[in-house]
Amino acid sequence: MMRILFLFLVGLMLLGTSAQAQQAEPDIYLQKDLTKDVQFPGGHEAMMKFFEDNMVYPPAAKEQGKEGSVFVRLIIDKNGAIYSSEIAMAFHPLFEDEALRLVMSMPNWIPAEINGQQVATTKMISIPFKLNP
Repeated sequence: MMRILFLFLVGLMLLGTSAQAQQAEPDIYLQKDLTKDVQFPGGHEAMMKFFEDNMVYPPAAKEQGKEGSVFVRLIIDKNGAIYSSEIAMAFHPLFEDEALRLVMSMPNWIPAEINGQQVATTKMISIPFKLNP
């Protein structure tokens, strides 16, 4: 009986340790509530330049002559870091992995604000895949 109780307590301690190690999800504010929207450093043109400079065009898409855009939904935390990303819509599945790789390699954004307080928010971005930009 003591052995079972001991194992149970050890299990609870391990469970508590792993829960503390997980990152807490930030409170996410809607764009309509923001007094200042989140922004890529340097603005939209700088973001397009980032894509152009860092994109690795998927070889299968290049061979097939595929072009199109991928829409990615981001959660950007109050420090400007990308907390999570997901594909909202893609012209072709061949582009999805590269789109996610690109956004996860982005520098921190300028955070959103509500009355001067930095907050987490969502942002939808479009990543264009063009063979001859």
